[in-house]
Amino acid sequence: FLETAGGGRAWEAVELGTNETIKQAVMAGLGIAMISAHTVSAEVESGRLALITFPGLPVVRTWYLVHRADTRLAPAAARFRDFVLRLEGGFLPALPEGASAARDQAPAASASSRRRTSPSRPLSA
Repeated sequence: FLETAGGGRAWEAVELGTNETIKQAVMAGLGIAMISAHTVSAEVESGRLALITFPGLPVVRTWYLVHRADTRLAPAAARFRDFVLRLEGGFLPALPEGASAARDQAPAASASSRRRTSPSRPLSA
């Protein structure tokens, strides 16, 4: 994605250690970031960060709830699995409805707020 986003122009990437460091760097005006929507939902809602629209965004990742195939889940692990599946992806906050109005106003990050779960389907975040 990043190789095509710049249209052939040179760009520089910096890798930071934590999501909070990334958010603080963007809020300090040091650049833009690609970061999960659930990580920046509070900052987007408060107006401290804004989303940038760009072809190819959001980048959607698929998450799976997995366990060892040759081992029966312990009761606590089975309860946790059942809990996560009942949430149907609702454990991550969605970006606020008004977030799209702030797009292209300031640097920020983007990701999908669409999530789904079931025993046979992946979690999307």
